[in-house]
Amino acid sequence: LWANPTLLIFSAMIDAAFFIVYGFFTQPVRDQLFNNAVLLTNVVGEALQQAGQRFETPSVLSMLTEPLAKPHFIGVILWLLVLIVVGYALYVIFQGIAWRLALQHKRKGFITQFALLNIPWFIIVGVLYFLLTVIDLRSAVVLAITKESASAIPRSIILGLISLSFYFAIISYGQLHSHGWKKAFKLSFRHGVGKIVKYLPPAALLAIIYIIVNFLLVYLFSINQALGFIIGIILFLPLLYLSRIYVYNVVRDEHGVH
Repeated sequence: LWANPTLLIFSAMIDAAFFIVYGFFTQPVRDQLFNNAVLLTNVVGEALQQAGQRFETPSVLSMLTEPLAKPHFIGVILWLLVLIVVGYALYVIFQGIAWRLALQHKRKGFITQFALLNIPWFIIVGVLYFLLTVIDLRSAVVLAITKESASAIPRSIILGLISLSFYFAIISYGQLHSHGWKKAFKLSFRHGVGKIVKYLPPAALLAIIYIIVNFLLVYLFSINQALGFIIGIILFLPLLYLSRIYVYNVVRDEHGVH
């Protein structure tokens, strides 16, 4: 790594470009998604209050498909799909290059394999985020009507499944050095479960490091935004590159991948 710092610098530039471009292209989409979600919450909340006055208990699906709520519900779904598609395209382009640099993969077709591998991951995570959005909408409606917070258990379960998806996805990326996308996808589950005792410590270590860096950057941004931005570039971007190398080395050492 230190014998060739050019790779680290170039990878950091790729990651920086990804965050900038992703923010630029997805911000309008996220705004539309948020607006539709807020309007949907208001409409459903009013419908629930009216139903309560009539001593009725309509189902969530019936409320979402009512004439006033349906356009906003469809809007949430459509804008969420747009966000997933745009995010997928940008992620594959920029992160595919970044992972190729980290794995030092010289064979042709790596970006294509990376793109194919991420299709099932984006579908899985996309479905989970949709369920998370529905849970958040329900929680907002419950809070607006009852003035009490809804149970946090469903949301915690979905967040746990999303984290688990990231765990398997990262393992599959490391497998791309020596396998095609289909085998890498299958091996991520086989090795992720079969070697979970050996994989969890490295995964936990990375999670702890990222949490510490995140808290540090939040604190620095609260003091001085320019300082937080500079330290973020110095710490976070190289950390992404080193994390990819670390993941690859763990996969290679545990499974004999060369």
